[in-house]
Amino acid sequence: MQPAEPPSPPCPTRLPWDFHPALTEERLRICARMLANARRDALAMASYELGDDPWSVGCRAFAFGRHRLERAASSGDYP
Repeated sequence: MQPAEPPSPPCPTRLPWDFHPALTEERLRICARMLANARRDALAMASYELGDDPWSVGCRAFAFGRHRLERAASSGDYP
């Protein structure tokens, strides 16, 4: 019986900048930070006693994130 051969390395994964050069790691990190902060703020504002539930908090987090990305894009502060 022959020893098992080690598995071959997985196929290289395509990275976002392989799909479009504007999707740089730095830009994606900035967007991710904005979206994470928007979600954090939506969770902090949630009032479950007044009727917030996961759906309403998720909608608010989406709106907060979309607004922050739109504001950043129109500000001219980011290339």
